Amino acid sequence: MAMANKILNWFLTDAGKQFCVYAAAAFSTSTVFVHFAPHTFLLDKYEEFLHLYRKGVAVGLPDKLIERFQKTLEILQVKKDDQHLYKPFFCYGFDVLSAGSAYSRFGVRVGLPFYFTHESKDEIDKSRIKISEDSIIWDKEEAEKLLDSMVMSENSQLYAMAKEILYRQSPKPILDVFAAMTSSIGLYGICHHLNNKFNFYARPRHLRYTMYAFVAIFMYGFYATTKDLSQIYFEEKIDKSLKQMDTRFAG
Repeated sequence: MAMANKILNWFLTDAGKQFCVYAAAAFSTSTVFVHFAPHTFLLDKYEEFLHLYRKGVAVGLPDKLIERFQKTLEILQVKKDDQHLYKPFFCYGFDVLSAGSAYSRFGVRVGLPFYFTHESKDEIDKSRIKISEDSIIWDKEEAEKLLDSMVMSENSQLYAMAKEILYRQSPKPILDVFAAMTSSIGLYGICHHLNNKFNFYARPRHLRYTMYAFVAIFMYGFYATTKDLSQIYFEEKIDKSLKQMDTRFAG
């Protein structure tokens, strides 16, 4: 207990406060790195992590889906010289996803779920579908709706792929990095300001920790709200843009 108090009191010294500055800078840098790295120089590794595997081997896309992805790029009028930056792959799970940035030389990866290969419900291998490792009771209405959702028309698939591509062409991924960096820097800045203004250093330790907790909650709320609002804004903007771009997306 005495050792713990000694360490905690050390943070109130000039050396301890200087250490906190370096720690805050390191934390902010790490936050940016975590958001930035998987979408740039670690993009290939990130794709490997998200990839669908079968018996330890990455599942490749059939020609049909590769052609549809190429068709999507043409609909979006992506320049021929830039089309090589956009690469599709089979991803694990039920959602279409993407990584990377159109502003980066590392390009964009678009993950397509395996059910994009299904032309009808009869082609679906029900034995391979599990939710939370549990088998599904297929005679229920909810299970039937799940099967229906796993058969998408070509236009629906084109729309899903186009949406992810435009998302990676938008400033949204960069804004997420900025929001994370601002929140982490703001956390330290606000705490430092309140400590000096109200002299929390001289007050009981539990009051200072309570203040830290409230500021942390506030900054996390700022980050989450900023991320959610920008997500809604860009999704609506992309939807509107796609509907105006091609009649296949107007339905």
